[in-house]
Order: sequence, then C-alpha cells, then structure tokens
Amino acid sequence: MALVTLAYHAVLLTEYRATLSQFIMPWTIRLCIALSVTSVICLLAFAGLGAIYRKEHNDHRQECRRLIENFLECRFGSKAAGALTHSAAERNTAVNGLRSEHAPTN
Repeated sequence: MALVTLAYHAVLLTEYRATLSQFIMPWTIRLCIALSVTSVICLLAFAGLGAIYRKEHNDHRQECRRLIENFLECRFGSKAAGALTHSAAERNTAVNGLRSEHAPTN
C-alpha cells in the first residue's frame, strides 16, 4: 500500500515537485515512507527470529532423534536404532522386521 501511494504521488499527481524536499513535504508521503521503513524493519526482525527459532527447532529435533535412537537401541537392539537413519524403504523393512520378531505367538 505504501509503495502504491508513493508511486501515485511520484507519477500521477498533476503538480510537479522540482526538488526532493518538495516531494517529501506532503503528510501522505511522509506517512507512506514511515510505513515502508517500519515494514522493512519488521520484515528483517521476523526473518531473524524465524532463523533463530528454526535453528532451535532443528536442535531439539536432533536431540529427540538421539533420545529415541538410544531408547530403541536399549529396548530392541541396534537394528531398530538404525532404522531412524536409513531411507524410507529400509526403514519400513526394519520396522516390519521388528514387528515380526516381537509379535505374540498363538
């Protein structure tokens, strides 16, 4: 919205402003410049926060994977722990193997 208003003032206004200071004087343009600057500041701030939170999320996910891998290794042996680090096909094979090994027999 702020960029559209600035473009309107720069291109479509009938009175021509000769200098930059004359162009910036109307209150609508000053308001649009303030909105644009605050929008850029907010964009940078939220992008930085997003990067920080993404890094924390990745660290927590890795920690959870390590805990689950340790749990599965203690509970079922190294075969189940390795299933977390393999491809999807290998993972499905390992999980199906665990199910068949620990399935109740009639």
